[in-house]
Amino acid sequence: DLFKRMKETDDHFSERFYSPVSPSSSSGLEQRHVWRFSVRPRGGKNSKEHVSAFLWSYQSDYEREKGLSSRKIRYSVDVYRSAPSDSPGSTPNLVKLKTKRGVETNTFNFFTHESAWGSSEFCALSEIFPNNERNQKIDLVININFFESAQPTVINDGLSNNGSVIFRRYSPSLDKYFDNEAYSDVEFSFDCGSKLKASRVVLASRSSYFESMFEGSWKESKLFTIPIEGVKYECFKLLIRFIYTGRLADGLDFDILMNLYVEAEIRNLGELRDLVSSQIVCHHQITSENWEQYLILGWKTNNRVLKEMGLKYACDNWDAVKDTVGMQRVLSCGVTKWVEELMLARFFGYKSN
Repeated sequence: DLFKRMKETDDHFSERFYSPVSPSSSSGLEQRHVWRFSVRPRGGKNSKEHVSAFLWSYQSDYEREKGLSSRKIRYSVDVYRSAPSDSPGSTPNLVKLKTKRGVETNTFNFFTHESAWGSSEFCALSEIFPNNERNQKIDLVININFFESAQPTVINDGLSNNGSVIFRRYSPSLDKYFDNEAYSDVEFSFDCGSKLKASRVVLASRSSYFESMFEGSWKESKLFTIPIEGVKYECFKLLIRFIYTGRLADGLDFDILMNLYVEAEIRNLGELRDLVSSQIVCHHQITSENWEQYLILGWKTNNRVLKEMGLKYACDNWDAVKDTVGMQRVLSCGVTKWVEELMLARFFGYKSN
């Protein structure tokens, strides 16, 4: 069904699952790793005779609190095809398929394109469909094994590790003081009429942007109510809450994330920007209706992951995007080198740097 009904570029994601599945103690429950698995039934642009498969890592609450921005794991992914049994009414046999991956060890970095590992040529369609009978109904069983020899690592070298920086700079969490009038000496006002209260000390101690704002040279340093223009209240509230807690809620709307990424970039909140980028990449599907947003934002903010996603999607789906409003936006952006990069990728093939 997946092979027949899904488009060439569609990924099918599993629900979140955990390792270990059954921890030996209640404390182990907190330390479980969070994962999702994705398959693309028709592979990539140059691997349409294969199924692509990737294992995706997600930072758990425990890893976030402990300052872990990476996870080193030894694992294997096995695929089985369900074959009819010789005896009527008995359980079908499982036939293990040949794949391009065996037991391997990888470091999953939550805030980069290395948050997922896998292969665009994971398993050949000829393995899945015997005798090339692709109208045949096939059930696949995917078994992921995690081995205990590789443990998650904490990198304590300071600024080279996003997770450690987030943990130190935004620890402890001050969530109970967030938007609390009793602990506030400044408020932000918005076009919608909403107001958000905060503490100058908290903001300045955890953000160089707000430290500059309140030190005296900016006009805002003299104001109790600071107007925030051109930014939605919901977006700015997420930004301030991050400064207080070092956390970002899951499941945020795509447009909110895009706006929040820009605000984090403007206000020099690199850690928030990386978290937002991770959510965009891991939780939202790039489509013909939003591909140019990935590309333009990647160009504007020098985000290689977002830029490459946009370029790859455009090249793989040129007929679907060439006459869209998104393409008009890209071609009329006014930056010649961006348009040249897209055209070069189109005519000579896209290659990741």
